[in-house]
Amino acid sequence: MKEIYDYLRTVGAVTDIFGSSHEDKADETRIYPLTAPDGVDMPYAVYFIVSKGSGYQYTGRMDTQRYIVQVSVYGKKYHGSGQVRSGADAIIQAMDNLHSADNKQGLEASFQEEERLIREEEKGYFHIPLTFAVWK
Repeated sequence: MKEIYDYLRTVGAVTDIFGSSHEDKADETRIYPLTAPDGVDMPYAVYFIVSKGSGYQYTGRMDTQRYIVQVSVYGKKYHGSGQVRSGADAIIQAMDNLHSADNKQGLEASFQEEERLIREEEKGYFHIPLTFAVWK
């Protein structure tokens, strides 16, 4: 769902944390679909669609589609500027504000469903998977 990337890259708090690690690609961020490239700087985020379906209300099927989207944030440290916790918080805030954003990229609304904290001790990083319901 490229719209998630297109929306998140317009949010200053998100791009402050996930800005590009490549000088020649200053307009890109470290937010990737499905998997991150090998050797990318941390913190970074990966997003993917977990499931999708039609929205329903008491009168029947809605014109919008409902997606369950996971955005996973990875970082070497939990606390601190530009680390996994601040990255997750920036994405949560951006997704919470989607309904009132000027640049929604065709998305209608979202809300956070779940958050976990995973410490990958052997790999030396933290991972916070965030799950959102998103309507398009």
